[in-house]
Amino acid sequence: MINTEVLFLTSMVAGFVIVALSVISLFTNIKFWPPPRKESWQFKIFWAMFVFFSFPYFIILILEFENRNQNNLFFLIGAIISILSLVLANVVSLKLGVKNTSGQKDELKVNGWYSVSRNPIYVLTIAALIGAMVAVPVFEIILISILWIFIYICAPFIEEPWLEDRYGDEYLKYKSRVRRFI
Repeated sequence: MINTEVLFLTSMVAGFVIVALSVISLFTNIKFWPPPRKESWQFKIFWAMFVFFSFPYFIILILEFENRNQNNLFFLIGAIISILSLVLANVVSLKLGVKNTSGQKDELKVNGWYSVSRNPIYVLTIAALIGAMVAVPVFEIILISILWIFIYICAPFIEEPWLEDRYGDEYLKYKSRVRRFI
């Protein structure tokens, strides 16, 4: 039997490692995200921690389904928002491309979803997490969701200097006309 507490602790520890390394990245020359290159320790650690952060969350969500919101309307609204937002976030991620999604320089995306928000994947994922909290309002889901939302609200502040450095005036012009979130 899968132990929800172990999954919860695994997710939370991995999430806090991401936060800690991101904070270090903000205040030192050690750049954690975006990683300097695919072969770097930063790339490997980030993606390992992201897997250990996100996969337990989805397993807990499935395991705790029986504890879903007893108000069928709230459950239905939360589930629809969560599923639709998650599907759209994955579609946007695929359009962004593997290199950009994994923190490697590819090309600056400024059209489609990126013409409305500089961070549509974060916005859509936050909407999915809020929907999941409404649909399955259990302690573990709520706490991991809050940590994930915190990470995705802070991530652009870490990424933007990197984007300005990589894309220069093109990014600065884009940044001046498109909002960070919505």
